[in-house]
Amino acid sequence: MASPNLDGTGPLVLVTNDDGPPSKESPFIETFVSLLVEKLGWRVAVFIPATQQSWISKAINIKGTIAVSYYNPVSRTSSDTRESENDWVLLDATPASCVNIALYNILPRPDAVDLVISGPNFGRNVTAAATLSSGTVGGALEGALQGKRAISLSYAFFDRSHVTSASHIQNACENAVNVIARLWEYWSGAPPSSLEVLNVNVPLVESPKVLPVKFTDFSPGGYGALYKPVVADQDGKGQSKGYAFRPTLNFTHTAAEGTDLWAINSKCISVTPMRTSYQVVRVPGLDQLFNSQL
Repeated sequence: MASPNLDGTGPLVLVTNDDGPPSKESPFIETFVSLLVEKLGWRVAVFIPATQQSWISKAINIKGTIAVSYYNPVSRTSSDTRESENDWVLLDATPASCVNIALYNILPRPDAVDLVISGPNFGRNVTAAATLSSGTVGGALEGALQGKRAISLSYAFFDRSHVTSASHIQNACENAVNVIARLWEYWSGAPPSSLEVLNVNVPLVESPKVLPVKFTDFSPGGYGALYKPVVADQDGKGQSKGYAFRPTLNFTHTAAEGTDLWAINSKCISVTPMRTSYQVVRVPGLDQLFNSQL
């Protein structure tokens, strides 16, 4: 498979997402990628799932053959064959698998990639529970596990009508690109450290044009029931046919100052530094549990 055209001198960015190619479910990626190229002069290679892959976390595809197709951002059409060197690659895979395949099978060399950006996601990825579940964050984590600096990017909307508003999308993308450029400037000059992933959430608002930025912690909390039964009425008897994903999520409650949810609810950009590891908990006395016979 031919590699995309990556001529230029700017950093090479691998972009993935969990919402797939441009659609009603993925309304932000075209504007965002265009700004990375046109405003920053960065080289961008896009490898995204062919279909929506939300809530998939960092899952890796292990069965079957992963199909490949292409999306041309000029004609806005998909095809089984590449029309241009700058076509986006669509993979029938999770975001994490897209990143791995791009690095080791399609791009010229894994070490050629400077930065992995996963997003922009349709909706916020704030709180520990949502972040652990996010396919967007999972794509960034895969990049970091492969030795790349990585950013997960999500847009928090407060009115669903705003997700199709060109002015709201443009403002969110302008702010996101400006913040990412500043973060990259810091990161590219910094020595290796435990900072591996930055989880960035941007309010989808029309104004102000320059949003405040807050460095945050994760807001705690879970999400409760995610599914509801699908009931079939047979002979007057309601019987469950199965269960459908119907989450009821509430991100409007009061959050502690300094957390990602607090920042977003305050219409600020939230930047949460992360590591690609589960936190080890040391519990006093636990290591003595098996020192005596039970």
